[in-house]
Amino acid sequence: MRAIINGTRIKNRKTLHNAFARQLSLPEWYGRNLDALYDCLSEITEDSEIILRNPSLLRETFGTYAQMLETVLRDVCDENPHLRLTVEKDREPKKEPADDAAKTEMEE
Repeated sequence: MRAIINGTRIKNRKTLHNAFARQLSLPEWYGRNLDALYDCLSEITEDSEIILRNPSLLRETFGTYAQMLETVLRDVCDENPHLRLTVEKDREPKKEPADDAAKTEMEE
C-alpha cells in the first residue's frame, strides 16, 4: 500500500485524514486525529509507504499540526517495520510557456 499526502492538494485536516483513511484502507473506527492515526498505522501488517509530497506547503497550511504529523509518522515508522516514510523535496511549480502575445508585450 502507498499513501501520497500532497501539500498542493491537502487544504484542511478533514481532507488530510480522509486521504490517510482512503489510501491506507484504515478501519471504520479511525478517529481522524493524530492519536488515532498513530494507533491505526501501528497495526498495519502489510508493507506500506507514506509519501509526504511538497511538505513545505503542508507546513504552511497546517503550521504546528504539520510538525506534529511528521513526528507521529516518524515515530510510528520507527515502531512498525512494515511502514516507511518518504519526505520528498518540494517541487518547483511548472511554468507555463508564455504565448506569443505575452512575449511581445514583455519585449516592448
